[in-house]
Amino acid sequence: MKQNRKPRVTERGNSPLDKIVQTVLPYSLVNFLNRQIVKTDYVYLNIWSAVHFCSGILFFFIWSIFSSNFFLGFFIWLAIHTLWELLEFLLAFKGLYPALFHEEFVDSIWDTIVSLAGYAMIWLLF
Repeated sequence: MKQNRKPRVTERGNSPLDKIVQTVLPYSLVNFLNRQIVKTDYVYLNIWSAVHFCSGILFFFIWSIFSSNFFLGFFIWLAIHTLWELLEFLLAFKGLYPALFHEEFVDSIWDTIVSLAGYAMIWLLF
């Protein structure tokens, strides 16, 4: 008998964010992206971090089409990504419980740092 598994982003799997992920992404992909690379009290990196890194690179190239002020682009990307992480955090909130709150907060911070690193790396190369 095959289990009916649904992808989960939060531990409980019952948040609005989980429902969005369940609609858009297959279980095997989410399971792969959730794999931990580094997990300590203050560092939380998983395969999703690579997605965030690439999003920083992509935003750099999109920004370079419209402007040559890459310093301004860095801060605009910081604002956009921070708002995204805040939205993601709020969508996941229903699925959170106190023990997971710290982990999700640290994950959001590192997602932003890694994304900005992607933007900065390409900026420095060009």
